[in-house]
Amino acid sequence: TADRAWHNPFGPDFPKVRTHFHLDRLGLWKALTFAGHTPDLVTEDDVINGKLAPATHLILVGDCWNANLVPALEKWVQAGGTVLATANAGSRDAYGQPTDAFHKLAGLASVESRTESAFLRPRMELPRLKALGTLKGDGWTLPVLATRESITPRKEEGVTERIKGAMTERALGKGKVIYLAAHPGIAYLHAGLQPPVAPDRGPVTHSIPTAWDANVVKLLEAFVNAPPILKASPALIDARLLRTPKGYLVPLASYTGKERDAVTLELMIKAKTARSAFAGDLKVETTKTGIRVTIPEVRYGDILRLE
Repeated sequence: TADRAWHNPFGPDFPKVRTHFHLDRLGLWKALTFAGHTPDLVTEDDVINGKLAPATHLILVGDCWNANLVPALEKWVQAGGTVLATANAGSRDAYGQPTDAFHKLAGLASVESRTESAFLRPRMELPRLKALGTLKGDGWTLPVLATRESITPRKEEGVTERIKGAMTERALGKGKVIYLAAHPGIAYLHAGLQPPVAPDRGPVTHSIPTAWDANVVKLLEAFVNAPPILKASPALIDARLLRTPKGYLVPLASYTGKERDAVTLELMIKAKTARSAFAGDLKVETTKTGIRVTIPEVRYGDILRLE
């Protein structure tokens, strides 16, 4: 079938390879990163084996799940975790057969779903996707891309319909499960690749997209509901805060599309000294929430040492 993982991506059936879930994850990763958060990739085994305990928020993408995943999720949510699931999440078991185990956990009575575009290449099919509809939330608007889905919540205490037919929330123990009948990560990438251009391997094809969809960031910030520990200006900076025995390291890469930029980092930590790998010693300013450091010139990237 089209769901089998062993399709030859270079053979005649290559369009049957499903890439839309991967792009949804990639877009969510980028949106969270550019908003100042530091997302981690989590596997099914991490959740099943209880390694998710330190985390507070989890985004679920993809349809085929191990049967042990839903009970582990329920335990984690009961203890205070918050889940955001995107379209088709958990709708099949590890063998690709339909299952409603996660839908029950999410407080859904029914899910009607049809994937219109599963084979998406970033510079070819993705930018040419046509919206299947529009979702309007609290301060954000999102195009529905790739998957057409309608959900019906169960009529019970703790289950709330946030957007009719498209977004629900179920309170469960100390945590909650949010289900969104859309692919926000795909929407984020789609916006950055407009208008579509011919993928001719020329300069335009290898350009850095910068016009990302701010609506996706608003959606995710409402989900996380906490200020980022590291905020970069300009925003399109991939910066990570790494703890060391003597302080912190901040590797950063620039995706602003410019040859060079002055970059200001606001961090919710304490430090007295800052040194850039390229710019040398830098001034550390104290703020109400932590510190501020400005690197006068960043090209492709840098490493900042804070002590």
